[in-house]
Amino acid sequence: MTPEELQAYLRDHPAPLFYGAFLFFGSLVSLFILANFLRRRRRLEAPAVGTWPIGGLDFALFLVALLLWFILSGAVVSTLYQQFGDTESPPSALTTVFGGFLLQAGMLYLFLRFRFHYRKPEEGPLSPQLFSLPAAMLTGLACCLASLPVVYAVGAGWNLFL
Repeated sequence: MTPEELQAYLRDHPAPLFYGAFLFFGSLVSLFILANFLRRRRRLEAPAVGTWPIGGLDFALFLVALLLWFILSGAVVSTLYQQFGDTESPPSALTTVFGGFLLQAGMLYLFLRFRFHYRKPEEGPLSPQLFSLPAAMLTGLACCLASLPVVYAVGAGWNLFL
């Protein structure tokens, strides 16, 4: 798509532009709030979350399992798309979202499986501070939005590198 075609598309369909602006400015506000929160809460005590008691070989197995899941989930989505999708056009947003969900769900499962398999019997919860569901969701949203500028910068740097 040429820059002129992109400008014409955004003129006719302003929703993606507004959504992008919302994410960008929400990310900046969240990053500012998070930076102020961390600056006010500077602590010299030990981190609240302990280290993961996993050996080097087991951690290498974890990384290999993640890599294999990454390849397998991509192959599954690609096969499903070739079987049921229109191979003449690029994948739809639904196909892309399904592929991302499959990838992330498998990676989360592998992490939780390894994390709770290699727990010490005396180990308590992952974090000593418990949140209610709304507070956890709000904190997660703020951290997600605050990380987006970093994700954008890394993506832009990667594109320049490539």
